[in-house]
Amino acid sequence: MCQPRMNVLSEAPEIAREALAHPLVVTLESKEARKLIEEDENLAEFAEVVVSNFQSGEIPDPSSENFEADFKKWAKALGKKTSRKGKGLFMPLRLLLTGRMQGPEVPHQLALAEKASDKITGALCLRERIDNINTALELLHISA
Repeated sequence: MCQPRMNVLSEAPEIAREALAHPLVVTLESKEARKLIEEDENLAEFAEVVVSNFQSGEIPDPSSENFEADFKKWAKALGKKTSRKGKGLFMPLRLLLTGRMQGPEVPHQLALAEKASDKITGALCLRERIDNINTALELLHISA
């Protein structure tokens, strides 16, 4: 998970710490995220669908053995359900689930955060990330 961004081994702990957190509300205020929000007038509705998918158990469990493959299947189904594909699907999904505009692959981050959430301060499991999305929805509706 760290290798694509890492130049030296000593950078690994910081990259992992970043993946464990979920700074969604802070990121939504960034210039890059503001641009995405302006370009994607349905981002709030998309976020609501992601939350609903979590509540109905459609998002796979990040602690499951086949999470990466199951996540990809779910994301594909989500794309069909919301008529999104490519960057229009994965950028908002990355933003919502990781709280960042870039970084390691989303399923890798979610699996790591799930494992670490009860062991490392600041690591947020998927349920806590969904709670953050609900909080951020107020900002998305104000921005829309």
